[in-house]
Amino acid sequence: MRYSCAYYTILYYIILYSNSYIFIRKIEIDII
Repeated sequence: MRYSCAYYTILYYIILYSNSYIFIRKIEIDII
C-alpha cells in the first residue's frame, strides 16, 4: 500500500512538472 502511494505521488509530480514545462514553452513561443 505504501509503495503504490509513493508511486502515485511520483506520477503526480511528473505530470505536474510536464504540464508546467509545456506551459513555459508556450509562453516562450508566444514571446518569440
